[in-house]
Amino acid sequence: MGIEDYIPDDFLSTAWAVEHENAKVALGLVILALYAILLTRWLEGF
Repeated sequence: MGIEDYIPDDFLSTAWAVEHENAKVALGLVILALYAILLTRWLEGF
């Protein structure tokens, strides 16, 4: 028997979902930041 037997499955799935939501948010922020940098450089090019 491992420690997993004492942790409810819904707790694990909730933690998993939260981690993935945080990853999605972080990825979205990185993409937005890169897009903003590219946009400002492109505008400065004019």
